[in-house]
Amino acid sequence: MKLLTISGSTRPDSSTKRLLQAFKLSVPQDEWCDAPSLDTLPLFSPSRLAEGKPEACVVLAKAVEDADVIIIATPEYAFNMPAALKSALEWCVASGEFSRKRVIAITSTPNAPRGEKCMQSLVWTLQAMDATILAEVPIYGAGKGIDDNLKVTDPEIQKMITGVMELVREM
Repeated sequence: MKLLTISGSTRPDSSTKRLLQAFKLSVPQDEWCDAPSLDTLPLFSPSRLAEGKPEACVVLAKAVEDADVIIIATPEYAFNMPAALKSALEWCVASGEFSRKRVIAITSTPNAPRGEKCMQSLVWTLQAMDATILAEVPIYGAGKGIDDNLKVTDPEIQKMITGVMELVREM
């Protein structure tokens, strides 16, 4: 099984990226792949697409195509997913890499109910792309619940990670 992670955060030290790294600890290294950092992708526009997909977008599309399951984890910005994540997904709309791909959507925010509108937006976008959404998982407090050494210190976050990985293993 090939798992792909996509972080909606462009910050190198983000809690969202640490959360995805914590997931990686329970999977053999050869079964896991990280998508390119979203800050390496140009902003999507139809005119740019008409000129041809930039190389970084081709790499992202190939990673999506090769994946059996995709885990997207994102913070919420202004009640929505970050623009960089939305743009990355748009690069894959016309070419259809997400069609029938199994996706686990995760929002990672400090406190409930933050992330709910972001989750709705992410789910709507994935549905428009014909992705198969396996789970919608809100995770709160990952910034404080996962230390810099990727040790999960919050039992609720550990429970969520375990549950998601059990779902993936059942595939």
